[in-house]
Amino acid sequence: MRNWRISILATLTWVSFGWCNLAFVLAQIPYNPYPNPGYTILAGYRDSADRFFDYRIAHSAGMSWNPNTHQFNGKQAWWADYKDSIENNPRNSFNLMSAYFGIGATFSTGLNLTEAQVITRMDSWLAPEAGIETYPELLRGFIISEENYLGDGKKEIMDFSARYVMENYGVPVFQWLLPEDQGDGGIPGTEPDLTLSAGGWVYNPVYHVTQDEFRKLTMKYVATGKPVHVNLWASDPAFDNTIPLRYDSIEQMIAHGQGQADVAKEFNISASVFAVAGATSGSVGKWKSSGDPNVIALRDWVATVAQGCESHWSLQITQPVMASQAAAMFTAYLVSIKKTSLAFTGSRMPISPAFST
Repeated sequence: MRNWRISILATLTWVSFGWCNLAFVLAQIPYNPYPNPGYTILAGYRDSADRFFDYRIAHSAGMSWNPNTHQFNGKQAWWADYKDSIENNPRNSFNLMSAYFGIGATFSTGLNLTEAQVITRMDSWLAPEAGIETYPELLRGFIISEENYLGDGKKEIMDFSARYVMENYGVPVFQWLLPEDQGDGGIPGTEPDLTLSAGGWVYNPVYHVTQDEFRKLTMKYVATGKPVHVNLWASDPAFDNTIPLRYDSIEQMIAHGQGQADVAKEFNISASVFAVAGATSGSVGKWKSSGDPNVIALRDWVATVAQGCESHWSLQITQPVMASQAAAMFTAYLVSIKKTSLAFTGSRMPISPAFST
């Protein structure tokens, strides 16, 4: 009985002091807060169809770093159009924008860049120039690179890039982490790294893992206290042989996706749908127009998910995100507190036992 009381005291002490320490660390990098919509509206990947989606993630409108000119082609027009899009459609404030910097990508791109080169690339897009106005204050959420794993020196370049943007432009940078194994080897997903500079998180839930693994991973992201965005799978089974490699039928595949959408709703985190079609190369355009019965079924399901958010055609946000997240976290602590004692891991702030696998 005495040991159980000590466990409670230790855990509550970590809850109190651990989160205070995290808040102190975050205070060192001031940035504009992301207007988190939570699970009230649904996002699409890149140029997804307005029929289903209220806003976008990884939406860059073709902005790419030109290694020959050391500039972004079309910069002036892009910023002018972006300013207009925010003024004309408030939903665009939720967009998690991106551009191609040649920093990050999935595996080895950008590993040999110096900090000075990173600064040059960031400034070339975000900083105003003679005759070119920029509006970084209108960027409410920003993704430097999609789907990053943190090995082989990648973490250092992603950390510096995010910290530079947040410190110098006040733009919250969402770190998009990629599991190093997409389910085949049983790795349930990349966990949030509290030593990585981030204004928020995007993660692929290792799309086809069990619901229990997905829920545990989601709880770990929620526990960081930062905005969380999960990218759900709704792509043509032919794109990666999802059927029959992982599922027996499109109905089973949709049921699995709905289970993950239910978890996103439970924790009130924002969600998007990765929806492409085509066997050799995924295309958003093909997904919109395909007559394949499996893709039609997926489109119908995504429409149902959007309607289930209850505000697909409304901008009203009905539930405070952080209040919902705090309630879920507190419940998880109470459930786990009788089972687990606190264990620190070195000098790094530990993930609570409530969120360990």
